[in-house]
Amino acid sequence: MPITRCSLQLIAAYIALGLTTIGAESAAAATLTWTLTFTSNDTVIGTGEFSYDDAKVVVVRSPQPYSDYYIADKDDPIRPDFIPPFPGLWTVTRYPNPLVSFIANLPGQTWTLNFPSWWAPEGPGSLLGSFQCGRSGCLTANQWFAGSTLGLAPGQFAMFGGTPIAADRYSGTFVSAPIPSSPTSLVSGTWTATAVPEPITLAGAAIAGTGYWLSRKRPKQ
Repeated sequence: MPITRCSLQLIAAYIALGLTTIGAESAAAATLTWTLTFTSNDTVIGTGEFSYDDAKVVVVRSPQPYSDYYIADKDDPIRPDFIPPFPGLWTVTRYPNPLVSFIANLPGQTWTLNFPSWWAPEGPGSLLGSFQCGRSGCLTANQWFAGSTLGLAPGQFAMFGGTPIAADRYSGTFVSAPIPSSPTSLVSGTWTATAVPEPITLAGAAIAGTGYWLSRKRPKQ
């Protein structure tokens, strides 16, 4: 069957749909999600989830008394107020993948993080990082933290470490103490983070379908 003008318009619509979907997928892919499993004595005691934006960075200025941070696109230049007036006054470090969301459901408490944090498998320093502030000032810590820095209610939670155990899986340690000053409320063990596969969009299917449709419509030689 010959390709008509109507057929060409239909092909153009399919291709436009595919390209639009690809664009939407690229924008959505900036936020990536991982699931969390918490185990203690080989028993699963909690679950959770976190997501991060791989198109942004956390820009940290240190040490005290100059400590501060902001979140920027990863290709943005350093903000003027973060550039030291003379070399050595402070340092500026860019940490990839700032967290967008975090939740950990553990016995006695559901935790959300207090401080700006990041997930840095290929970044400087630890896999887990955060910019934490307390009464003594602010610092960069190799952990994710939730709760009271003073050990008051609602207790404390922290995740440490992070060792790759597969291409899409990491593991480390955690502690959770939802009741301050109560040893019986403290649980500790191992966390495991597993990457959530990105959803399959219609882009590939639309383009592949167009190719198949064209092959069926091409006149036989």
